[in-house]
Amino acid sequence: MRTSRRKSILTGVPSWALSLVTVFLTAVLLSIINNIGEIPSYVIYAVLIIGACFIICRNDPKSVWYVPILCNIFSFLMPVLDNAFWTTPMGIIISSGVVLSVIAAIFGATIGKRNAVSDNH
Repeated sequence: MRTSRRKSILTGVPSWALSLVTVFLTAVLLSIINNIGEIPSYVIYAVLIIGACFIICRNDPKSVWYVPILCNIFSFLMPVLDNAFWTTPMGIIISSGVVLSVIAAIFGATIGKRNAVSDNH
């Protein structure tokens, strides 16, 4: 018996494309909101990446292996460009955001698998 559940707008878009869109949109947003202060803008950046990883992996649980890496590609480049990255508050925020985005991706994939199994029964 089929339900009349609406499909998500994200259903037809590949996860890698959503991850790359997330990277570019958060980079643009970061450059726009950087005027409010360094720490609040990087907190907002990290929260958006965490939310995007959760949503993308919830819709496509198999993408849990590469979505956090693609979404955090700029976060991985920041330590290379700044020698004192690990000692700054920005470094702590970005590195904790990377860890939390991996956790959110795993949590989203778990929920996505559970929803896929319950939809089949």
